[in-house]
Amino acid sequence: MKYFKPDIILDRVFDLNVEKLKKNRIKGVIFDIDNTLAYNAEPEPDEKVTAFLKALQKEGFQIALVSNNNKMRVTTYNQNLKLPHIYRACKPLKFKLSKIIKAFGIERKEACMVGDQLFTDIWGGKRMGMFTVLVKPFDDNEERFIRFKRKVEHFFLR
Repeated sequence: MKYFKPDIILDRVFDLNVEKLKKNRIKGVIFDIDNTLAYNAEPEPDEKVTAFLKALQKEGFQIALVSNNNKMRVTTYNQNLKLPHIYRACKPLKFKLSKIIKAFGIERKEACMVGDQLFTDIWGGKRMGMFTVLVKPFDDNEERFIRFKRKVEHFFLR
């Protein structure tokens, strides 16, 4: 069960507290895209997301995008951000999350995984020994399988 307990639960990704990250010695923040930073159909980050990520970078955090989605989705979304990114990450598996942490040049415990799904983002981050932040999804209009997973997630979160 410890793999399914996020360190923080937030209503929105923009509620992420910089001081809390610094207090936990976080140096790198890895974001999921869909339903974490953007609606599923949103092709590129809006001004609020762009400003938010730039503010984190100004605070000294390294930022990356890691998604289970396909190459076109991730590269299109990241086109203007120009952040390190990985598509088809196979979260909760560790190997692609490890690549980002290695590229950051930090320890696993100095990394934070931020995402909207317990069984991919949080589980993957916890398996790596990362600090984890679960955010409520942007969009309630999801595929049937994801809606089913969310019901199971609620059971684990209780």
